[in-house]
Amino acid sequence: MCSGKELDKAAIERIIDDPQKAESIYNKAMETMGRKPEGDEKEAVAAFANLSKDMGKGIQGLDAYIKLAAARIMPNVTFLTDDKIAAELLAKAGSLERLAMMPASTIQLLGRRRPCFKHIKFGSKPPKYGIIFKLPAVTSAQREKKGMVARAYATKICIALKADFITKKFIADKLKETLDGNLEKITRRSWLRSSTRPSTTGGGRAALGPPKEEEADMGARAAGKVRGEGIREAEGTDLVQNDQIMETLK
Repeated sequence: MCSGKELDKAAIERIIDDPQKAESIYNKAMETMGRKPEGDEKEAVAAFANLSKDMGKGIQGLDAYIKLAAARIMPNVTFLTDDKIAAELLAKAGSLERLAMMPASTIQLLGRRRPCFKHIKFGSKPPKYGIIFKLPAVTSAQREKKGMVARAYATKICIALKADFITKKFIADKLKETLDGNLEKITRRSWLRSSTRPSTTGGGRAALGPPKEEEADMGARAAGKVRGEGIREAEGTDLVQNDQIMETLK
């Protein structure tokens, strides 16, 4: 342990192994006013510093192991998502076999067990996504389209899991291509709710359109139709496309 005047920037860089962080520590140490720690204080601070250093190394080693293990066990899922999300899905399911047998709807909500039971028991709003919410495409999507994007990913992850567990074939590049196409359709989709509403400009009942009850019913039917079409596109239920993908699993 040494005072600020005795610090060596090169020595800090050797310990921290991060030039920017070492520079920040050196600058703060040179500006800090205080006495030099002695006795028990010095030992306690040194022990805490060594503990923090060991924890950092442990986290880096664990992160490297997760990357290697995820790429080895679930190469298709890791390609579609990333190593941490793939590992978290596997941890929630308990085994690759159990995860591979899950339908896309379960994979989509995996990690949101309590909200699901709350919806079943109390009738609250159902969750739209679980662990896969951490995907950048889901978090950056518009609020009304997050569920559709999550379902699109869950459908492809479901197919990728079966390839990882059953056939051991790498088909993630083909799945990624079809997934990008589905996501592009979702981002281009515009809701028809505003276009189905009658214009309120002008005078008289003819200008106002049907009564409010009929208008609400028409709007609900149109919105439901749009949502249904969007979900079907997000799920990738095009028969020709899915037949081609399932052929690769054989």
